Amino acid sequence: MRRFWFVLLNAFLPISLSAAPAVWEITQHQMTIRIIGSIHVGDASFYPLPKAITEPLTTADGLIIEADLSTTKPLRYPKTDITTDAILTQPQKKTLERLANTLGLPAAPLLESAPWLTAATIELTLAAKAGMTPEYGVDQHLVVLAQKDGVPLLPLETAQYQLDLLTGDAEDGKALLQAYLQPATKSEANFRCMIESWQAGNTRNLAQFANNPEMSKPLKERLLYLRNQDWARKIMRWTVERPGEYVMVVGALHLVGQDNLLELLKNRGFSVKRLTQADPISCHLLP
Repeated sequence: MRRFWFVLLNAFLPISLSAAPAVWEITQHQMTIRIIGSIHVGDASFYPLPKAITEPLTTADGLIIEADLSTTKPLRYPKTDITTDAILTQPQKKTLERLANTLGLPAAPLLESAPWLTAATIELTLAAKAGMTPEYGVDQHLVVLAQKDGVPLLPLETAQYQLDLLTGDAEDGKALLQAYLQPATKSEANFRCMIESWQAGNTRNLAQFANNPEMSKPLKERLLYLRNQDWARKIMRWTVERPGEYVMVVGALHLVGQDNLLELLKNRGFSVKRLTQADPISCHLLP
């Protein structure tokens, strides 16, 4: 379950533009960061990652990540006070049952679970059906490389904080679950399109996913916008406390769309430069 939480450098050699997952370089004063967006699950086709990320990592002063999941303390899971069955309408239950059937999941345990856990189960099952696992996630891959080279990890959040984000709303993740209640064919097509968009470095497509109208505004505020603002404040503080050269990996949707992290840092005086170019793709977010 930890893997679900879900959903860089002036001193290094210059990198020529090439089609690949999007990589940016941001600089202010004595801090330079190479940034790549992560897909938290993946497969072997994701690798190798762009050299614009992997080469600087070997000598970086640190790898900035969302949370260090490898050494976390035992997590405090909330009690299931509200079940999925209790918060869904009858039409929504029918949609969930059809989706569960297509994904090969029994519907009864999903209905008995907390809404956030039902959403997480659907997300992970969609990924598994597409042949993707957390072990191949981009953030996990870079953490392993950093630990191999003795590069310190700099978490922006704790794993407990991320869990609380998913479970801490008034209805135990109802809004999150509703964002996943789509016909299976649509869910699978959109999931595959998001992966293809990331691999091609197509940030325009990724921005459509970040701005997806099926996610409620309060949910986007909690999972994206407020966290972006918090991360920007921490990075600004680190420009004074931790000057140096860094690599950073965070969820790809934090780097595109409304109030994205790159935009917030640019507004705070960072220069922002993209180092890779996008490949054209034909898929798009299904409404």
